[in-house]
Amino acid sequence: MNVNMELGNQSRNPSVGTVVAIGAGAVALVLAAVALIMEKQTRTALEQIRAELETQKTATANAEQTAQRLASQANRAFQEVAQQIGILDQRLNAFATRLATLGSHLTAPRSNASLPPPSVAPSETASSGVTGPSGSGKTYTVESGDNFAKIAKKLNVSVDALQKANPDANPAKLRVGQKLNVP
Repeated sequence: MNVNMELGNQSRNPSVGTVVAIGAGAVALVLAAVALIMEKQTRTALEQIRAELETQKTATANAEQTAQRLASQANRAFQEVAQQIGILDQRLNAFATRLATLGSHLTAPRSNASLPPPSVAPSETASSGVTGPSGSGKTYTVESGDNFAKIAKKLNVSVDALQKANPDANPAKLRVGQKLNVP
């Protein structure tokens, strides 16, 4: 009977090995569950990374296509500009050739003595302030708003000639009523 009791007690009281085995099994199940959860999270993260890479790849491809399209457009524009410059260059060369041909047919007078002196019409003389006999002794009386350029235009002479005929006159400080020599 003792044997039966011992066997009965053993079946009711599990041995340490059995408890350890059950505990190890439980730990293994928990670790397996954790591993499955981590694997799922890892797969999800990898899918997100793959999707992001595809998006970046597509964006890069689109940017490359855009850059190539813009470069092609710029190249065409530069070619058109170069063509227009070539046309302008040809036209300028043709114009320069015509000018050179025209210039070779023109002759300049040999001296200024053969040219008639510039004259002032009588109506201009009265209204423009020019007095005195015709020739080198004429004078001009400065009027309000006059400057050397306006006076030279009225007298049909160059500004330089007017300044040379009046070396003491300061063009920046002309006074109304001031007398200027007419060249």
